[in-house]
Amino acid sequence: KYKLKYNDYQDLALIHKKLKNYKKSLEFLNYCLYENHLNAYLLQQRSEVFIELGGFDEAMKDCKRMIYIDPQNIMIYFIQSEIYSKTKNFKEAKLILKQIEEKEKNHPYLPYYYGIYYEQQYHIEEALRKYKEAKKMNLKDEFILDKIQDLLKRFNR
Repeated sequence: KYKLKYNDYQDLALIHKKLKNYKKSLEFLNYCLYENHLNAYLLQQRSEVFIELGGFDEAMKDCKRMIYIDPQNIMIYFIQSEIYSKTKNFKEAKLILKQIEEKEKNHPYLPYYYGIYYEQQYHIEEALRKYKEAKKMNLKDEFILDKIQDLLKRFNR
């Protein structure tokens, strides 16, 4: 009988995330993080899954763990801005986005996370402008690219 290895569980977690099977993805991510709790990449993946499931407190806890492990990872701060935007703490979300912008004005993920910020405030035209701008960037994260496509379809743009 074939026994799954750690990397198999990690791959399954990411596949289920891509397929939007977030609860199943969370199961596999939890297993992987149980085996290696200092894996910042998997914490990032899990925080994104928590956000999709509405687990904003859990996602923020993972962000805090990531900051401890890898404080230079800019994606942590983007994820925090998304959590703040989706929990209607717009002041904190904007503060984080401005801090990122000061460090890396042309970061390819800025338009996407600003789009979330504007969408959560019901500034739909500004959000769409940012999502379209993000779509033109050279983003490598398929999860985010898929979300941009879904958002543009949802707004029929």
